[in-house]
Amino acid sequence: MALEKAIYQHTKDEVTPRTYAIRAPAGVEKPYIVFNVVSISSVHAMGGDSGLTETRVQFSVYGDGYGEVKGVIENLKSAYRNYIEGNQETKMGADEEGIGGHWVQSTLIANEVDMYENDTGLYHTLLDVFFWHMEVV
Repeated sequence: MALEKAIYQHTKDEVTPRTYAIRAPAGVEKPYIVFNVVSISSVHAMGGDSGLTETRVQFSVYGDGYGEVKGVIENLKSAYRNYIEGNQETKMGADEEGIGGHWVQSTLIANEVDMYENDTGLYHTLLDVFFWHMEVV
């Protein structure tokens, strides 16, 4: 959960305060971002779990116009392109005592898909970002 908490905060701070995990509340101002974890894959070695993890996060941007949605997508790409956060001592999402959290070693912008939702009349673009991070406990 620490990674999701840190992604939420970084996206709010760097892209838009209208950022939500899993789903947005009804009637929220547009454009807005919803993100969710699609998959988590741990890297294993002969000695056991290495702690290195690849997490795929999907960002969905919704808006009234195609241009505004694409503008938010470009800001997301800027916020997460080659994003590195933390190290072995300072980890993103760690608690006040520095316990838990993640050390993001690399991010990869992977996939982008444009859509239009007839039911809501909203433009919708998906952006997948892979986070390579070390779980530090």
